[in-house]
Amino acid sequence: MPWINMRMLLNRFTAIQMGSEIMLHRENKIRTYHLTSAADLIRGTLANKYLTQTDLARQINVSPAYVADILSHRQYLTAELANRIENILGISSSLLLALDRNYQI
Repeated sequence: MPWINMRMLLNRFTAIQMGSEIMLHRENKIRTYHLTSAADLIRGTLANKYLTQTDLARQINVSPAYVADILSHRQYLTAELANRIENILGISSSLLLALDRNYQI
């Protein structure tokens, strides 16, 4: 991988490439994860941070039912909601929106 691409990866930590998330791991190895939707990424991040759907709903100021609808693919993310989730969970809002957009297609 050329130095410029590695620098970009280090600066952004995540990038979107054909529906995959690329991350630099603590072992300094680049691994690609195939994600199917923003809901899957949010669900996994909630589990890693030991948060419930209700905790997330409270922190992003929406109803728990709305979060459940998003995680079950009955609702899709808006830009404003993706920004709130980014602030709470640390997931890039552009990544969330791109995954959501790809899942809708």
